[in-house]
Amino acid sequence: MIYEEKDAMHPDKVSYFVWKMEGDHLVKQYVLLDDTLTGNGKVVLFGIESGDVLARE
Repeated sequence: MIYEEKDAMHPDKVSYFVWKMEGDHLVKQYVLLDDTLTGNGKVVLFGIESGDVLARE
């Protein structure tokens, strides 16, 4: 559900985003992750709020 986007000009710079429902539309919402944690889980620090509806594959 969290996607990775690499900057073509700076390949070492990575951004993360989710697809969020706003009305009848999907919106690309950038999020800030806590990258200090290891494992499969991800913690979103900023970018989405409780109650947001996210799309998944």
